[in-house]
Amino acid sequence: MRHLILILFSVITTLAIHHTHAQETTPEPYPIVERCLTDLREPPDEWTFEGTIVTYRLRDGVHGFRSDFPTRYYIAFDSQSEFASSGSFSPDGQWFAIPVGRLLSYGMVNSVYRATGIKVVSTIPSTESYRVPYEENAFAGISRTALFSGIYWLDNQRFAIVPASAVDRRLGDYIYNPFTAEILPVDTDQAAEFSQSANVIWGLLTNSPANTNNDGIPMRVFADYDTWPHPVYVFDSALQQIYDTCIDTRFQFAISPSAEQVAVSIGQYDEGFVYILDLNEWVGYRLNLAANEVVGWFADPVP
Repeated sequence: MRHLILILFSVITTLAIHHTHAQETTPEPYPIVERCLTDLREPPDEWTFEGTIVTYRLRDGVHGFRSDFPTRYYIAFDSQSEFASSGSFSPDGQWFAIPVGRLLSYGMVNSVYRATGIKVVSTIPSTESYRVPYEENAFAGISRTALFSGIYWLDNQRFAIVPASAVDRRLGDYIYNPFTAEILPVDTDQAAEFSQSANVIWGLLTNSPANTNNDGIPMRVFADYDTWPHPVYVFDSALQQIYDTCIDTRFQFAISPSAEQVAVSIGQYDEGFVYILDLNEWVGYRLNLAANEVVGWFADPVP
């Protein structure tokens, strides 16, 4: 009995020392300083920004917006024949792959859609597009569009179809290269290699490189998605300080390719606009772009 008491005392003492050490080594949270970004204005003449900003609106489609193009333009529609909600961007953001097909039947609660192919379109203003054969049926409820199996890009040239089943999250049977029209079967090794990656692409505009994980840059941007609408914060890694911008958004945001600006929707749909926040000048420029979901900001292709 005495031996058991000594063992218990030793364990309790060790745990107490470990707990005290953990308390002593836990870093203090970074301070949050209110630094409201209230200077929201029209951009000056000849002002430009880099790359392509991409937004999405349910039952409307995916739009691109560039400083060298006069208005927003459609990349893909969310309609009865083009299903942008199931689309997927290539890793470099230059291509968007979407199921295309037709409405088979329409009911009071659910509708049935059939995909007859995968269309791959450029995200810059261009008529360049490609198509590969593919067949699948999908259902759509009264409050959403049809959601097909996920399109998983393996690189900037090839993609596979990930089955929609929540249980069977593996690559499908084929790998598609829309640019060469090559369709190859998936072998066992490839299926195993990508099975762990397949489950990260579920959701709206799958595999979207929205660029919200901006570690390693001087000014990191993040939002509190537990609060509605979502407060936007900026972390200054040099000063180890968090700034509350006093800006709220209902959607995601996207970081510019240079990581010095952020595109964020302020307001709701047609009542608001997308702004570019300059993190160096601490000013926001209003774009002629409705406050839809910002899903990406892609660099221009290298010539």
